[in-house]
Amino acid sequence: MILNFKSKKQIYIIVALLAVLVMLLLIFAGSRKNNQTGNVNSTEEYYDKNSGETVSNPANRTPEKYGVIDEKPLYLGISKLLDKGVTFDQVEATKEALNRFSKSDNKNIKEFSLDIQSIDQIIPKATDPPDTKATMYFNLTTDRTQTYKAKLEYFELTAIHLYVYDSRSNKLIYESGTLSSDSAEVDEDEEDHEN
Repeated sequence: MILNFKSKKQIYIIVALLAVLVMLLLIFAGSRKNNQTGNVNSTEEYYDKNSGETVSNPANRTPEKYGVIDEKPLYLGISKLLDKGVTFDQVEATKEALNRFSKSDNKNIKEFSLDIQSIDQIIPKATDPPDTKATMYFNLTTDRTQTYKAKLEYFELTAIHLYVYDSRSNKLIYESGTLSSDSAEVDEDEEDHEN
C-alpha cells in the first residue's frame, strides 16, 4: 500500500502526532505502575493493594480523613466486613478496637489496611447454640509496613472481640476484650466528662 502525501509538512505532522501518542502512553503506564505498587506520587495518591482502595490527599482538596478525628487512624478495607455479614455496629466496634491497638505501647498507627483477599470465615451452623460466636480471620497491615494476623469474633449484632497476632511467631500481641459500638460511645462520653 502506497500512501500519497502532498507535502513534507503532512509527514512531519503525522510523525509528531505519533511521538506525542507514544509519550502519553509511557506517562500513563508509569503512573499506573506507581499506583499499583503502593507508592505515593506527587498528587499524594496511592493504591492500597490489600483493600483495593485508592487513597487521595491532593493539594488544595478535601483530605481523605475529612471529618475524622486526627488521632484516629485511617481504616482501609474495614467496610468490606459488611459484605461478609458483620453489622455496621460491629464494624464501628472493630474500628474502636483497632484504635485502641494503635495506642497500645505508643504505636501511634496512622493507617490500617485489611487484606480483603485473606478473609476466612467460620459461621455457626443452625444447629449450634444461639450464643455461638462467628469468627473471621484476616491479615492486617499497619502504616504500609508491618503485617499482622487478626482474629475477629462477632456476636449479638453489636459486639466483637479482636485478637492481633505477630505474623511470624503467631504470638498474641493484642486482645481488645469484648467491645460494642455502645462501649465505644461510652468511652468517648467519659473522655468528654473528664475534660
